[in-house]
Amino acid sequence: MAPTKRVCMILAAMLVAALVAPAVGHVTINPKKANTEGFMVFKMRLPHDCGDATIGTSNLTVTLPDGVVAVKQEQVAGWKAVHTMRAIDPPIVSGSRTYSETMDTATWVGFLPDGMYREFGLSLKMLPQKNGTVMYFKSSQDCHGGVPPRNWDQIPKAGDDSRLDSPAPAVTLIEGLEE
Repeated sequence: MAPTKRVCMILAAMLVAALVAPAVGHVTINPKKANTEGFMVFKMRLPHDCGDATIGTSNLTVTLPDGVVAVKQEQVAGWKAVHTMRAIDPPIVSGSRTYSETMDTATWVGFLPDGMYREFGLSLKMLPQKNGTVMYFKSSQDCHGGVPPRNWDQIPKAGDDSRLDSPAPAVTLIEGLEE
């Protein structure tokens, strides 16, 4: 095979790989499927990716979607856990409990160096949702050294399968899913 043809084939293969590859270094959530209601634990995974190997991550903030209450943050060694609350108006009754507020954002402040990852837990109660509902946990990763934050907050439009540059972590809710 001629060198020019080989180079063209290699470049074409690289282009295809770049177009179909998922976003690298983005914040993810596990599990990616959950029951439509009940108490659950999720782990937010933060792989370091501030765009520069010399700069680490200084915090992760997750915005909780509507439909979750009784949220508790995992205390991660070496990180400070802080949160903000928002009102639920009108209050929601679930079981024998009335919820008039819920956690709005969960933030962990610490340091994650390049080449490392960390998981951050959230325990929460999922209020009853429709089967197939997708809940998005928008996230923001702040970096040391004045580097702009990495926002993982893009939500796909209905019917659009385009690859997003900064996808929000998503959980698909399935009625009766066994854990």
